[in-house]
Amino acid sequence: SRDLGRLGLADDQVIEALLEKVKNDTDPLVKCEASKSLFLLGTWEAANINVLIGYLKEGTHEAILDFLDVIESALMESSLNETEIGVSGDHIVLLSKALSGLLRHSVSDVVFASAVSIALLNGKHTCQSAVRTLLFVAQGDERDNRAKALDVLVYDVELKSAPLVNHLAWQIKMARRTNHRLQAVTGLETMADSIDRLLNAKESNDLISMLQARLWEDPSQVVKLAVADCLSSFKWHRQSVELFFRQLDSNKADHRAQAVVAMAPLRMRGEKHIHALIELVEMDPSPYVRKCAVQTLGHLGVNSPRVLRQLREKEKLEGPLGRQAARALQQLQQVSN
Repeated sequence: SRDLGRLGLADDQVIEALLEKVKNDTDPLVKCEASKSLFLLGTWEAANINVLIGYLKEGTHEAILDFLDVIESALMESSLNETEIGVSGDHIVLLSKALSGLLRHSVSDVVFASAVSIALLNGKHTCQSAVRTLLFVAQGDERDNRAKALDVLVYDVELKSAPLVNHLAWQIKMARRTNHRLQAVTGLETMADSIDRLLNAKESNDLISMLQARLWEDPSQVVKLAVADCLSSFKWHRQSVELFFRQLDSNKADHRAQAVVAMAPLRMRGEKHIHALIELVEMDPSPYVRKCAVQTLGHLGVNSPRVLRQLREKEKLEGPLGRQAARALQQLQQVSN
């Protein structure tokens, strides 16, 4: 029975046969698997909800986790608003109460899975105990659960709070996986219209500084571009552009290099910006800064005659600068094509 749900065979005859098994079969295991298939097929009838509630109240923690996994998959596939529901709101309330009861379960995986299901089921009306559970997991050590909790809080619960901003900021700065950092940046961007209300002046400045640092610290160009978009959403883009443009004149080579690297995700393609990069390529005393400037010219995709001439000259050189110039020219050729 369960395979029918996994295969997505949402045929009327299939659903009718599954409902018949849930209502009348004498084997509890058959009723259980038929019920799971119905959820996966988007069918929320009183009969299969009652089977689910029974397992949530009396099943082993393994059986509970299995059912919660099915519910999460079903709700991720399509929200209840998009599903044909054959039950009254009372059954959904009973299901929510059964899920809420699991927030006091002794097994932490059950508690977290229950909080996720509650959030997916109730959205912005998620109970505070489930929100607190998700926030707790969002600052935990388990990377996948942490990322899932943040995702659910941002997009399903649509929570906007200072603790959530802090958790997202931590994820942007510390997460090892690129997709987790990217997810946190896009989640933070959804709070652009609320950030002034959520953070005080010092907290806002700290957040700006952290995001600006990611423009040159993050190893992923995709994340850097997302951070630049986030800064734009927060109306901090111009401020960041001005900051890094001034930093090009720093006496410290590492500061100049940081500014050069940040110019690409900030899309600093203005004439004065390109002129400054070419000057750095020609005259900066630091080989590393010159290499970064060549790399940024390639990322920016500006194939003006002066840029191309400068890169072709550097391509003739041996060593890292010559190799970087060759890669930049390849990038610009791809842009042209």
